[in-house]
Amino acid sequence: AQLAYLAQQVYSGTLYDGAYFILTNDIDLDYQEWLPIGSKNASGDTQTFMGRLDGDGHTVSNLKVTVLDAEGTAGSYAAKRFGHGEFTSGDNKIGLFGYVQYGDSVSDLTIENADIDGTRLQVNDSTSGGGAAAVAIGNVKASGATVKDIHVTGTIRLDGYFFVGGIMGYANGTIFENCSVTGDIQISGWMDIGGICGYLGASFKNCTVEGTEGSYIEARSYGNDHTGGLSGKSGYASGGIQAENCHVAIDLMGNGTCVGGMAGMINAAASKLENCSYEGTISIMMSDEGKEGVTTEYKNLGAMVGTVESKTANLTVTGCSFSGKLVTRDAAGQQYTYDTEAGIPGDFLNGGLVGGYKSGTADGVPADGNVAGFVAARVDEDGAMTLYQSLSEAITAAQDGETVTLLSDITMTGGYSDTTAGLEIRKSLTID
Repeated sequence: AQLAYLAQQVYSGTLYDGAYFILTNDIDLDYQEWLPIGSKNASGDTQTFMGRLDGDGHTVSNLKVTVLDAEGTAGSYAAKRFGHGEFTSGDNKIGLFGYVQYGDSVSDLTIENADIDGTRLQVNDSTSGGGAAAVAIGNVKASGATVKDIHVTGTIRLDGYFFVGGIMGYANGTIFENCSVTGDIQISGWMDIGGICGYLGASFKNCTVEGTEGSYIEARSYGNDHTGGLSGKSGYASGGIQAENCHVAIDLMGNGTCVGGMAGMINAAASKLENCSYEGTISIMMSDEGKEGVTTEYKNLGAMVGTVESKTANLTVTGCSFSGKLVTRDAAGQQYTYDTEAGIPGDFLNGGLVGGYKSGTADGVPADGNVAGFVAARVDEDGAMTLYQSLSEAITAAQDGETVTLLSDITMTGGYSDTTAGLEIRKSLTID
């Protein structure tokens, strides 16, 4: 009741600038239609939550938000119940919190079980984050803040339009630390869809997205899907994407282009992926209905990143692994499947650690997205592949009994007198 009262007060114009709230108990919302805390509509009218809520390790469970269409024919009675008229698609930031001033407005909170239908969201221009949908926070206003210890778990049904993410929809350069989305997960929307955030996530550290069997993250656009395990699209205003010690284990599906294990697309300088892993199937399988009138081929599908866009974007990938399959079709409809045993070759701008580059360079990643920019890969007993820029690095990292696979031809320079060129191996390895 008190959390619902907070939502009502913010919707009425009390924004709680500088106020601090702390949860003292778990809260069960019982799947009653929820009025998001804070809102912004397509006309620019805002009721921004400007305080901070510390979950103190507690859980909010059974969240439900359903957006009405323009005729008010489906869903949410929360706003009506509170006496503020219909909560319609004009109020286009949804989640437990709809529109907040600061990225750290919410912390140390678990949200368990959520059913959020934002398919009727009204979208204004992308620079204002129209139509943002998430379980925790729809849209943050200030850039560059840090979100810590937010966890979404249980049965998650989240459907939106643009900017859809498990924790935050429109992230505006937010840094995520120790956050997770786990359980029976179905996250979908039109474009810019991610497991942690949909759009403009800047940094991810110790974050996990892990679904049970049958879970997925899906974009339905017939053009640029921008679907990623962590972030759909990153880098336009946030200075690139940095991901460290993150794990994604969920199927990713697109209907057009730009799908990757960590990010669908990045577009800014100095992006880095370090010690990240992906498990699952990544696919772009445009439907026959979607292909009609569309000239875009099925492209930009990568184990870590779908595509790198900017002329100035540089991507460094170290210590990352992929275990699973990449599935796509070419323009003629021929299906192709790449897996770790096949070495994830690049073809049709698909496959490889990065699906494709429209321009720019990357450390160790070639322009066509093929893994040929890497010299060797270490393959562990579970089939997970980690790529290295030199054979010596791969051999050093490999453990007894593992396989080191060559991904390109190499030339050994020097001789026995050249100690910098030789390889000394004192473990049991298979060199493939």
